[in-house]
Amino acid sequence: MPAKNIWIALWLLLSGTSLIAQKADPGLPDSLLRQLALTTDSARRAGIYLELSGWHERRDVALSRKFAEMALNTGTDSIQPEAYNKIGRSYFYQNQPDSAIAFFLRSTEAFEARGNPNKAAAVRISAGAAQMRQGRYQEALTAFFEGLGYFESARDSMQMGKTYNNIATIYGELGDVDHAIEYGEKALAIFRQYGLAQFRLITLPNLAGQYARQGDTLRARTYFREAEKLAGQMDEPFALARIYNNLGNLYLDSNRDSSEYYLNRSLEIKTRHGIEDGMGTLYNNLGYLYLKQGRPTQAARYLERALDHGRGANSATIYTNLAQAYEAAGNNVRALASLKRGMAIKDSLMEADYRKSLAELSSKYESERMAAEMLSLQNNYLQTDIRRKQNRNLLYLAIGILVLLGVTTYFMVKNARRKRIIAEQQKELEHQRAESLVGELETVSLDSLIEGQEKERQRIAEELHDSLGANLSALKLYVEEVSGADPVLHKKLRMALDQSYEDLRNISRGKNGYVLIDNGLVPAVREIARQLKSSRKIHVEVTNIDLNKRIQNSRELQLFRILQELLTNTLKHADANQVSIQFSEDDGQLHVVYEDDGKGFDPGKVKKGQGQINIENRIRKMDGNLVVESEPGEGVNVIISVPI
Repeated sequence: MPAKNIWIALWLLLSGTSLIAQKADPGLPDSLLRQLALTTDSARRAGIYLELSGWHERRDVALSRKFAEMALNTGTDSIQPEAYNKIGRSYFYQNQPDSAIAFFLRSTEAFEARGNPNKAAAVRISAGAAQMRQGRYQEALTAFFEGLGYFESARDSMQMGKTYNNIATIYGELGDVDHAIEYGEKALAIFRQYGLAQFRLITLPNLAGQYARQGDTLRARTYFREAEKLAGQMDEPFALARIYNNLGNLYLDSNRDSSEYYLNRSLEIKTRHGIEDGMGTLYNNLGYLYLKQGRPTQAARYLERALDHGRGANSATIYTNLAQAYEAAGNNVRALASLKRGMAIKDSLMEADYRKSLAELSSKYESERMAAEMLSLQNNYLQTDIRRKQNRNLLYLAIGILVLLGVTTYFMVKNARRKRIIAEQQKELEHQRAESLVGELETVSLDSLIEGQEKERQRIAEELHDSLGANLSALKLYVEEVSGADPVLHKKLRMALDQSYEDLRNISRGKNGYVLIDNGLVPAVREIARQLKSSRKIHVEVTNIDLNKRIQNSRELQLFRILQELLTNTLKHADANQVSIQFSEDDGQLHVVYEDDGKGFDPGKVKKGQGQINIENRIRKMDGNLVVESEPGEGVNVIISVPI
């Protein structure tokens, strides 16, 4: 009877990315290549090469490796570990485990040297997967459990799920169905919990295969159908080919037409996309099918191809099937050679030396010395049992001492930690008190400064009006007395005096914020805009959107001074022609938007002046918010928000 191959496909645990090519923008490679052409920075080029390698990983493996090698050749040390990792993956997908392991080990060493143990552990899992491909099951399983211990201690659920899947896979290869299902379900539960569809697509077919081995074909078909639907939604040919291969295997004995349909669909997808991974399993399944159908020549052709991909127990199964195909085709010589080769592989996997020693011991039991040897064995067993009990008691004692020491250490550490936390909290409270005191002092200082500035402005305005105003009035009377001497000169002097008097009034009112602000913030700003327009210095447009009520007088005055400072900065530095000031109210907040069409500046490169510092201090005092946006050649946009 032909032997079916182990058909649980092996999946590599990646460091940080999914093996399933998730649905991506088809134009991404072109975009990356355009970026590559525009940059000369070696680090940036290396990063783009790695992105291209990742995009092509499950589409064109050879091209993926080429981009990873180009990234490596840039000489950028920071990308070296991931470049080695991607090259190793490309060899893995092309079924070259020796080369894959070599690059995985380089990647692991590089990640560890750069202090990244998490990625080093993940790549070590990849090396274990490649060892599994070589039939080195014990080494692979050891690597998987070591990695699992690290990820469990780090509470990295996603990496735990990937490792559970790999452990399930190796148990499947070894024929331990119960453990394969146990770890597979653990992986699936994590992938469902975190919505990781790409990894469910890995685990579902694995579990379906194990349930089929267990005889639970209903659950196997359910999982296969779920995986098939998921692969279609994600447009993932690699996974779809693998699922069709497993479905074909499921129907090998019960429905050969369905089996042939699914296996050939899998072969067509793998051939079209150049997918080498799992080809040995697929060829063996096709060979097994044709052997069952009485077509030994076709069966032998596919089984011979399967040998190029088989490892370990899989290759033993392939040789067994091939021997039966040769025998059915009448080629007994090749049939015998294949059978011997398959048996030799099985013997090596089943520890032939151990079975030979058992046979020799059985022969001795049948000899005349059987009784004496049995007695010797019993004595040895008793002595071993006594030593085992002694060692067990010592172990219990050691464990008890360690537990006691552990508990004592735990409470000591806990107490020290509690004292440290209390000390840190006290220190933080003192720091907060100090900051609060500094803030209060700053606020008081700012209030005093603002009050002093306003009083000084008021004093200057009054003195200008009283002294210079009186002088201008007297001068006006003198000019009137000499009006008949030169009418033309008189007219010019009269106009100059009127203009000077008007300028004096404007200066006095501008300096005295209390006077302008009497009618409200918006009218005061409009008056400033009118004055600037009349002087033909700049056009200022003031818009009141929905500010319909007065706000606290001190806040109006501070906002008025802020806008005066902004207008002064625009006149001095911006070379602007237009300024727009908008007022609006929303949810208890006054919003002021100030914009000019000047030359702008780079906020990150221009040092703050005293004017901007004063503005920020005023707004902070009002519990407000200030946003300044500008770019060279784009003007300035200032947004002020304060509670009212």
